[in-house]
Amino acid sequence: MIKKILLPTDGSDRSMDAVRYAISLAKQTNASILVLSVVDERFKSIETAPDPVAFMESAFVESAKTYVEAAENEIKKEGVTVDKSVRIGIPAVEIVKEAEKSEVDLIIMGSHGRTGLQSALLGSVTMSVIHRETNIPVLIVRKGVKI
Repeated sequence: MIKKILLPTDGSDRSMDAVRYAISLAKQTNASILVLSVVDERFKSIETAPDPVAFMESAFVESAKTYVEAAENEIKKEGVTVDKSVRIGIPAVEIVKEAEKSEVDLIIMGSHGRTGLQSALLGSVTMSVIHRETNIPVLIVRKGVKI
């Protein structure tokens, strides 16, 4: 039974496709949704402010908050219960940590559809989440999925 869904978002079109899919599934199962955006801590090295407080208030965190709020607004419009969170860390690690801490039943993520060399060079948060040690199922919403 699906009662709680974790929905990581990076504000991309694929993430918004995942939002719409999660809403549809949540309405069918009467589940709640937890929207999460993770600011990659590796960006901290390019920030001008060296202290953690300044980093928390940075443009990266502000963007993450914007992504989470956009998803939250879409979910609320559909009458689904929603919570939100913004974290700093390594995205795949933080996604799985949050999923386990919040005892979600399913993680729904968008896929950017990269293949081959592009995927190998750029990496993939989605692939990293899939390969992390967890028993929580991950549903990947691909480009062009009809909802």
